[in-house]
Amino acid sequence: MKRKRILYGINGTGVGHISRAKSLIPYLKQYVDVDILISGKLQELNFDDDVLYDFTGFTFVYEGGAVNWLKTIFQSHPLQFIRDMFSMNLKPYDMVVTDFEPISAWGSFFRFKHCINVSHQSSFYSFKTPRTPLWPFFILAELFMRFYSFTFDYLGVHFLRYNDNIFPPVLKDEIIDAKPTQEGHITVYLSAFSLQEQIDFFKQFPDYDFQIFHKHCNDVAVVDNLKISPLSETFKYSMIASSGYISNAGFESNAEALHLKKPLLCIPIRFQYEQYCNGAALKKLGVTVIPYLKKRAVNDWLLSRQPLPPISICDTDEFAKAIVKKIKN
Repeated sequence: MKRKRILYGINGTGVGHISRAKSLIPYLKQYVDVDILISGKLQELNFDDDVLYDFTGFTFVYEGGAVNWLKTIFQSHPLQFIRDMFSMNLKPYDMVVTDFEPISAWGSFFRFKHCINVSHQSSFYSFKTPRTPLWPFFILAELFMRFYSFTFDYLGVHFLRYNDNIFPPVLKDEIIDAKPTQEGHITVYLSAFSLQEQIDFFKQFPDYDFQIFHKHCNDVAVVDNLKISPLSETFKYSMIASSGYISNAGFESNAEALHLKKPLLCIPIRFQYEQYCNGAALKKLGVTVIPYLKKRAVNDWLLSRQPLPPISICDTDEFAKAIVKKIKN
């Protein structure tokens, strides 16, 4: 019997999408052949498998802890997006899987190819998934999240299993098998703040050591109580050994921190609806969520931080099987 073949589209604008793909694709390859498409600007992150389609895609522009929607729109490439969408050959594939990646999703839609959205964002297809109390004021953002990588079918991932189509977090084996330690430092990954903003802010806490990871850092450097590193595989080892984690309200790394029972402080990226919703879900789990990066709020957390109960995680092989079952005969 001929092996089934899928195209896996990865949104390269967030570390979580790439991290999930790295965890999931080896398990998928036990059952089907997998080709990879990636779009977005964080493609400098190492990806173990060959990438068949490497597209420009869309990305968000962040300034001062918020999305700059005007610059995001002006720096998009709509004509390139359309060219890329129709340049793919989808005939060899039995199904397309998209992790919130729009080129593979809309290319499948216009070619009548079965496509399934496998992402954290697709968990919001269900209204059982937590929202910010102000969600009616974000109806355009809700529609954006629904139609950015539009599919009719989905398997979502979230902190808890809110319905049968939503699975617990899919984590890397290194995180699942890790033996967490407490080496005294605080790991920091705040993608929406510039590197200089973070240096200036965390130097205000000389009694604490911070390990800051940023995509605009090229070499490891030490500045007073701060160790600054490029965004790389060393990030996970820093978190495993940390005494706390400070991040925006993304999904993947916060799920890893919760699994590792790390004290967690989250600052949702302003004007990004998904982050507000994640913040609402994290609050229900006992996580400290603050609206701005303010000295007093961070100091209070540093003084009172406590480990949180671990969350359930997904059996990656079972999740891979659930995806394969979606292939239509």
